[in-house]
Amino acid sequence: MKKLEELEWPWAKKRPYLNKILKEHFPESWDEENLEDAYFTLYESAACLEADGFDKVNDVEVLGEIRKHLEKITRKRMGLSMAARSAIQNDIGYLQDKVQAIASGLPENHPFASSHIWDNIEAFEKLVSQLILRIENDPMSSKRYTVTNHLEIRIAGGCREIWKLMTNKDAPKILNEAGRFGKFVLDIWKMLELEGKPRSAFQSWKKRDA
Repeated sequence: MKKLEELEWPWAKKRPYLNKILKEHFPESWDEENLEDAYFTLYESAACLEADGFDKVNDVEVLGEIRKHLEKITRKRMGLSMAARSAIQNDIGYLQDKVQAIASGLPENHPFASSHIWDNIEAFEKLVSQLILRIENDPMSSKRYTVTNHLEIRIAGGCREIWKLMTNKDAPKILNEAGRFGKFVLDIWKMLELEGKPRSAFQSWKKRDA
């Protein structure tokens, strides 16, 4: 496991502040190992940011455009002579090699398990269509989250994990900023200079974790 100093993270300089917060709020359980675990929890909360939530309006629009282009490629290639289609298949060997390399690790019935470039274009088109349906039916993609919203929601979950680590108890389901957990969360918010309200982030976290 990497040491904290080896992590490339914009908030690495916050470690002394996190150390102070943990000592203040959890004097009975603070130690260097817990400090490291708490830091990794916040690091992972931020690092997983790009995997969070769909932007329904934008994602469906962009995927729709991608699908149109794929459909157009499939239609247009039928207008080529057999020789031209074969040339595309055979002469761009570098792309074919990449497809084969990917396909070699996939089961035979996987949509990308073909080394034929035209088959893979059609398979990609089907996967894009499936993803569009998934986003349209995902209840959590109905609201458009900003990057800041994403970060604060992730940190809210991270705070809950740290609380569990330090107290061996589940964090309260409702954030009371005047309570012990709430005061700890407020200090984390100040340390990371987050602009949104912790209560809003926790409400969004509860919905997404339900």
